[in-house]
Amino acid sequence: MTKILVIDDVIDNIRLLSFELQHQGYEALSASSGRQGLEIAASEHPDVILLDVMMPDMGGIEVCRRLKADPQTRMIPVILVTAMGLDENVIAGLDAGADDYVSKPYRKEVLAARIRAAMRIKESYDAVLRTNQQLQEEIASRRLAEEELLAKQQELVRERANLQTIFDGVQVGMLLVDENTQVTRVNNVFARLVGKETTEFVSHQPGDGLCCIHASETLAGCGHSTTCSACPVRSTMEQVLKRGETVRDAEVAMRLRIGGEEQRLCLSINATPLELDGKKYALLALMDISQSKRAEERYRALFESSRDAIMILAPPSWKFTSGNSATVALFGTRDESKFSTLCPWDLSPEMQPDGRPSAEKAKEIIETAMSEGSHFFEWTHKKMYGEDFPATVLLTRMEVDGKAMLQATVRDITEQKERETQVERLNHELVDASRRAGMAEVATGVLHNVGNVLNSVNVSANVIAEKLNGSRVARVSSVAALLDEHSDHLMDFFVADARGHQLPGYLKMLGKHLEDEKTAVIKELDELHQNVEHVKEIINLQQAHSRVSGVLEVVRLDEVLDGAIKLNSASFLHHNLKIVREYEEVPPLMVDKHRLLQILVNLIGNAKDALKASAGNDKRLILRIGVESESCVTITVSDSGVGIDPDNMPKIFEHGFTTKQKGHGFGLHSSALAANELGGSLEVDSDGLGCGASFRLELPLTVEETTLCTA
Repeated sequence: MTKILVIDDVIDNIRLLSFELQHQGYEALSASSGRQGLEIAASEHPDVILLDVMMPDMGGIEVCRRLKADPQTRMIPVILVTAMGLDENVIAGLDAGADDYVSKPYRKEVLAARIRAAMRIKESYDAVLRTNQQLQEEIASRRLAEEELLAKQQELVRERANLQTIFDGVQVGMLLVDENTQVTRVNNVFARLVGKETTEFVSHQPGDGLCCIHASETLAGCGHSTTCSACPVRSTMEQVLKRGETVRDAEVAMRLRIGGEEQRLCLSINATPLELDGKKYALLALMDISQSKRAEERYRALFESSRDAIMILAPPSWKFTSGNSATVALFGTRDESKFSTLCPWDLSPEMQPDGRPSAEKAKEIIETAMSEGSHFFEWTHKKMYGEDFPATVLLTRMEVDGKAMLQATVRDITEQKERETQVERLNHELVDASRRAGMAEVATGVLHNVGNVLNSVNVSANVIAEKLNGSRVARVSSVAALLDEHSDHLMDFFVADARGHQLPGYLKMLGKHLEDEKTAVIKELDELHQNVEHVKEIINLQQAHSRVSGVLEVVRLDEVLDGAIKLNSASFLHHNLKIVREYEEVPPLMVDKHRLLQILVNLIGNAKDALKASAGNDKRLILRIGVESESCVTITVSDSGVGIDPDNMPKIFEHGFTTKQKGHGFGLHSSALAANELGGSLEVDSDGLGCGASFRLELPLTVEETTLCTA
């Protein structure tokens, strides 16, 4: 529908014009100011604009000038609406670019005619624009055609230049053969390859002078006769020149005389059709593959003579395509042809030891080998008509005739597994023997260390006995007897008797002495309790060091760390302490398990005490396991407890140093020594009091026996 924009500052005029326009079948748009009219014209693109000349803010003449200056609106016909007799407005509007005008008051028929005339102007504008656009498109099309023609001419020049460059620069033999199978161009590489001059080939067939050898070999060869259907040179030419097909990796064996000596040469032929100046050609690339053929023969000999089972798998079914004699013997198949009908999962039990279906797991491993180039793994195979057996398998991706395949090398490791089982049994026996041997060491260590502490226990016991023997508790009985004696007249006793006057002061003094005796006895009992706890700690430490000290075991760090947590779990629950585990996946570690466990028990116990002593609400123990580098792993025990005074950091691992009221300074010192004996280290970090602490145990991934020290 034709859109007409009415721009007038008088709303009644807009309503009247809009009603009339809609009555005539037009879509009416309106704007009550010049600026609004400019915006609507730019966004709606009306077909005709009725513009009032006399408007405040921006007059119709200025609006018309701006409409004609804007590329988006300049082609829209503008009809000025002006007052009767104001010719100067009409002149100014037409000079500003208006296409027509109508004077107020206007007749409906005149306005309709003016609009139709404006529409014809608009249609003429649009026709001119379309014609101009078509001309521009035709010009662009012709220019593009000229550019394409020029590009093809340049491409032809480049092709000829490239062809010459290929012939001169490549390191393979090149021949250009026309549709009559005559050689038109040959490079020096091919001439040297067959020991002839380039001129001996031009205008001849590509194999003239070379004896082509086939299955029905003769001394003279076929000479590329048309009667020889087996000639690969002739069949290659026909395939390229007559059928326009590309030939890849055709092979031809030739006998030729080079330097007076007869030699046998194996060539690979790749040929492609080519068109130059409207004529058909065949471009041949020939490469000496004699060495690779001999290598294939050697590989086949090794393949057949290998004691390992070697087989080839081909996608997409991944059936075996071949297998050597060792393969046939290993799996108990009738012959290689029977073996070639099977897939790897046909020679496997239904499930692997990890519980996964053999077919599913085998396909996943095949994808890994194809993407990574090779993959080595252990697998449970099954003989064709027999039992399961363990094997190692090496899958190697290889190219055969341009196709990606897999070579599988399978070795039966039944005897190896039996030896490993025997070694594991002997290792357990060694561990048990080591534990039994460590009991004597426990006894010696306990007697030596506990003896010193028992001296302190004896001193505390003697002090308590002396305090009790010299106690003034007996005098309480005398006071009680005196009071009982005067129980019938206590008031008179306290008033009239001199002893009664002295009794309150005496009782006060006696109470103070008894309180002092109580404090002294409690202090000695506390010392006695600490020394008994000290004895228990020494026994625990000696037992930990005596348990198979120096005997390596394969352990999982997360299991050892969780075991250390369990030893303190009751206290954690009692004090509502939160444990956060942040375990990375790390490989199993060969380590002295009991020394490692003692270190972790000490660190977790210290963290627990620090959290209990903290006044904070967020009491967390964070345990981390991570891989520091290719050679070591780390275990970090962090707490949000009371922290460590910076002055105490340098001596935190010294023997006898402790910040605990009841500590002895053994735990961290022995833990640091044990870490060194394991070939690692123990470090501490704290930002100060109230900031928590973090202990970092670093252990090597592989532990040399020389780094282990027995306790």
